[in-house]
Amino acid sequence: MSELELYNQKTFENIKHFADVGKTIKMPKNAEKIVDDIMLSRYACYLIVQNGDPRKKMIAFEKKYKRIEKK
Repeated sequence: MSELELYNQKTFENIKHFADVGKTIKMPKNAEKIVDDIMLSRYACYLIVQNGDPRKKMIAFEKKYKRIEKK
């Protein structure tokens, strides 16, 4: 289950923390491609770290940082 799906189960207003921002990328031969992207609030990043896989380097680093910060 993705972080966004986990968050959707909560009763908070999703739009404030997971903003949908599309980007247009220039392709060869003057073509353009629209790419989906999501802008995350600080709280959304916190949720991702809390629910993320601790075997991944960045998730493990953040969890370790949060433990040190609490001391």
